[in-house]
Amino acid sequence: MKKQQQEQLILKPEAQIHIIFGATGDLMQRKLISAYYRMMKEHMMPKNFALIGFSRRPLTDKEYKKLLHDALQQYSRNMKIDERVWQRLSSRIYYHPGNFNEAAGFRTLRRFLAKLEKRHHTKGNKVFYFATLSKNFNKIIKQLLANKVITRKGNEKDYFERLIFEKPFGHDLHSARLINQKVEAAFDEHDIFRIDHYLAKETVQNLMVLRFANALFEPLWNHKYIDNVQIIADEVLGVGSRGGYYDNAGALEDMFQNHLMQLLMFTAMEPPADLKPTSIANEKIKVLQSIKDMSTQQARLNSVKAQYTKGFANGKMRKGYTEVNGVDPDSITETFIAARLEISNWRWAGVPFYLRSGKRLAKKTTKIIVYFKEAPRILFYEKQVGIHPNVLEIRLQPDEGISLHFNIKKPGKEMHVVDANMDFCHECLFSPNTAEAYQVLIHDAMVGDKTLFTTWREIEGSWRITDQISHAWRKVKRLPKYRAGTHGPKLAEELMERDGRHWYI
Repeated sequence: MKKQQQEQLILKPEAQIHIIFGATGDLMQRKLISAYYRMMKEHMMPKNFALIGFSRRPLTDKEYKKLLHDALQQYSRNMKIDERVWQRLSSRIYYHPGNFNEAAGFRTLRRFLAKLEKRHHTKGNKVFYFATLSKNFNKIIKQLLANKVITRKGNEKDYFERLIFEKPFGHDLHSARLINQKVEAAFDEHDIFRIDHYLAKETVQNLMVLRFANALFEPLWNHKYIDNVQIIADEVLGVGSRGGYYDNAGALEDMFQNHLMQLLMFTAMEPPADLKPTSIANEKIKVLQSIKDMSTQQARLNSVKAQYTKGFANGKMRKGYTEVNGVDPDSITETFIAARLEISNWRWAGVPFYLRSGKRLAKKTTKIIVYFKEAPRILFYEKQVGIHPNVLEIRLQPDEGISLHFNIKKPGKEMHVVDANMDFCHECLFSPNTAEAYQVLIHDAMVGDKTLFTTWREIEGSWRITDQISHAWRKVKRLPKYRAGTHGPKLAEELMERDGRHWYI
């Protein structure tokens, strides 16, 4: 009965066809096919649905389905494949070879779509997913329009044509604006879904509930009681097979501009008037507008870039970054970024926000750390050892949850103060089977819900800050180094020590 009630709460999408550009790539194999499979398994898909993979590789439908099935087995998290579910999904999967630069593949795609619309009764509804590099977006949009695969923006129609695309949204503000201009010229804004998968993580969504549904926290969520905020996304893995991509991006573009800035916005925003996507986005944008601009000198002083070298990490000796396949041996692309930002508004005046992300670090963790100011030590001035500031730890991965650290007396005659914590474990309460980020986001795009998607104004505002840091480092010929398996470069520690603080490790 409970399962039936839960299924009734899931909004069923209308009939539609999804067209994946970059359909044999890393994203499709690692994330997207798992999301579609889980939606099929959990009865979140419409009865009338089809999926077309569009890519250069000369594959048959059968070969493409095998590629996806193998990927599903390899990358799906703790999930045994139900072959009956896979058959239901694979019977709706097709492959269409084509080149982004050539009109022929798009002309045949238009005819193929018309054929599948009749077969699957999808009523003309289409979702285009750009699972490819942003440099290809303009080529694809140009071909979609020129070959009449999509209807021109603004035309009245009784069907929808939606676009989903991924970060990185360009490589700087200028390139991001060019991409946005092309996208908005082809699709109406309400049909554009810009993915930052961090927004679909349960703990990120829980941030608003934690703050605005608990009288315990919101009165303290300001400069009077908070000393500093740290937003950390450390990875033990290196760049893997993505060396070619990563060497043209780096940690600033790959993590800072999108994931870390989104976490900052959710942490620092004011309460929205309601839970509508536009109301939430408006408050996030105000945070970006309040972040202090930095001169080149200030940006250099308040940021650290670095690159990992050979070292012992994740149980074995690892190569240095410049030894990875696809990476320029003389590369000065950063694999680590840390920065100190200030939000110049009434709530956060004087509270520094420290953001950090890197690859090949000591452990995998993504979390938001809120350090509260210390209580007066008048009563315990002789017992200062052991007294710590209160800390709220919001963990996004790998073990989602929230911990509150506070001081208590150790049992015994003496007044010994020790640190204790109250802990909420997400998996313990809700089981490990909560929906994955891409499952949530693709389903939301299918039903037209933009709540968990980022807006152009958020992207524009975060690039403003990111570009200031990027410009401050552009003339640097050699980056600071850190050994794989450590907590990062010494300069990152010095960034905190200047303020008399330290990273929460």
